[in-house]
Amino acid sequence: MSYQLLIDRIRDKARAWPWLFFAVITVSYVSVIAPHQVGVLLWSLSKLCIGAYLGYWIDRSLFKHGRPDHQTELQCRNTAWLRRAIIVAATIVALGLGV
Repeated sequence: MSYQLLIDRIRDKARAWPWLFFAVITVSYVSVIAPHQVGVLLWSLSKLCIGAYLGYWIDRSLFKHGRPDHQTELQCRNTAWLRRAIIVAATIVALGLGV
């Protein structure tokens, strides 16, 4: 593996580091100010992650041959990405509301 490829892979994995840093700072702040709320925060975060995971797999199971990365035309690809985003968002909202 070339050095540049390794750097590109690390850069790709770390592109959202400001959001992760902000999340760690926020959780630290909550744990100092209101430590009894950390459990609630972690429970909400776990529901968010489970909703994203389920939404992705619901989309893949409903549309086996309509995956965004397998579309050849740009319009079809964009529609598939939009469809997936709507399904994932709906799943996250449903779990967030406690359904």
